[in-house]
Amino acid sequence: MRKICLALIISSLCVAQAKLMANEQILAANQNFGPRPATPEEPQVAPVAPAPAPAPVAAPPKVVAPAPAPAAASAPKVAQPAGPASQAARDEVLRREAAQMEARLLIDEGQKLYYDNKLPEAIDKLEQALKILPRARATEIDANRAKHTLTVAYYRLADVAYREGNAARARELAKKSLEHDRDNLPAENILVKLKWADSAAEARSRRAAAAGATAEPTVPDLDETPEFLAKKDQIKKLFREGRILMNSGQFAEAEKRFKQVLLLDHYNDDAFRLLTELQEQRIESAEIGYESVRAERMWQVADSWLPPYGQQVQLPQNTSGKVLGGSKEEAAILEKLNQIRFPDLNFREANISDVVQFLSSESRRLDPAKVGVNIVLGAGVVSTAPAPAPGAEAAPAGGNVRPVTLALKDVPMIEALKYVTSLANLKYRIEPNAVLIVPIDEVSGQMILRFYPVTPGALDTVVATPVAAGGGGGGFDAGAGGFTAMGGASGVISPGGDVKAFFVDMGVPFPAGAQIKYDKRTSKISVKNTPENLELFERALAELNVI
Repeated sequence: MRKICLALIISSLCVAQAKLMANEQILAANQNFGPRPATPEEPQVAPVAPAPAPAPVAAPPKVVAPAPAPAAASAPKVAQPAGPASQAARDEVLRREAAQMEARLLIDEGQKLYYDNKLPEAIDKLEQALKILPRARATEIDANRAKHTLTVAYYRLADVAYREGNAARARELAKKSLEHDRDNLPAENILVKLKWADSAAEARSRRAAAAGATAEPTVPDLDETPEFLAKKDQIKKLFREGRILMNSGQFAEAEKRFKQVLLLDHYNDDAFRLLTELQEQRIESAEIGYESVRAERMWQVADSWLPPYGQQVQLPQNTSGKVLGGSKEEAAILEKLNQIRFPDLNFREANISDVVQFLSSESRRLDPAKVGVNIVLGAGVVSTAPAPAPGAEAAPAGGNVRPVTLALKDVPMIEALKYVTSLANLKYRIEPNAVLIVPIDEVSGQMILRFYPVTPGALDTVVATPVAAGGGGGGFDAGAGGFTAMGGASGVISPGGDVKAFFVDMGVPFPAGAQIKYDKRTSKISVKNTPENLELFERALAELNVI
């Protein structure tokens, strides 16, 4: 009997210890999702299902059993419970671990949506995560992460609603932000601002109610009356028209518009500013006009001081074939030169005489009257010799006439003649009965002798007393009147430079037979040249300003 009682006592003590171990495992599951590791002296007992924990029972002192007996050998095996309570505790741990993993995924997705600025979607994910996340020491980091992100997201949405004027929405979101973090100062600031706004609105309503009980009928603001609004529209119209007129240069009309604005609004700054800008544009335009008129008046004064040169100079003959003045016969030849058209011209190293003969005969063939145009080579034109055979010595060519190489189609005869003479280094002159081809340096027209007074000493820098005179004629009346021949064929050399060369450099031609002399005592220059060259000389003399 004594052995049986001892076995029952040992069994009850084992059952109590097993219940205590199950309660500890449930407590560990609530904290860290795992059972407390058993000590070497304690058996591994599975936890029981979650239930209200009984009062803690102190661990009993260890009882040393007497010498083992056959009946007591099987007693400890009764104290190894492994029933449904232990399995339920393990299932609860697994469920909570799975819930923690799912909550972590939702928190990660919510934070990604938050950083993509998708705040409503992020809030939904984070709220779901907090609902399924177990409350334990192992989940504190995840819970804090979700709460912090939720706090900031709710605050940002509340700030947007506050800026848009949605006070109710801003208040609701700010309160939700404070639910997750009571120390969130930005959310508290929004609530304080909303409270102040509500207080101000309430105060205004109270004042309006108090004033409405005794005040007179409300009068509209002065800037909202129909008269003022109509005047404002008229001012806008005048400004628009004035700017358009000013930009188009109609300053007088633009000025009227801006002054009309001032009649309606005496203190309109924009009107004064635009009037100032308009006057500045007028001043700029007037300055440009002043410079233009001044330049014109200066030119008139300078031109009035120029002597009337060239009154007796006739227009030069046009070597291109256009007769500026002449007989009827010359006009008839010019008309034929313009009417006759060559369908095809092709010369290669051709002699000028052959080209002229071809042009003359072809003109008679193409002329409807079968008369054509006579073309004559002048006395100074030396025809070029035909091209020598390969290996043969070339014959010396006389003059400066060059062979003609030309290819033209459908060209008037006058243009063909111009190209041919230009390529051959010649020129042509229209006469009453024929077209005369002459050397390019031949003087056209009669030479004229003229005298030009100059300022005494003005040409001293260019002309000096000759120190040597070469031989050779070519001068005219060289020893009479104290004149000094310059250039031409006299060969006079001055220490200050050759005056003829000076005027040649200025573009005045001195063909054969042309001369220039300077009398230092009377300060006069005598020039013998063609009318067109005298015209050029007078222009060069005017440029020197020595008259």
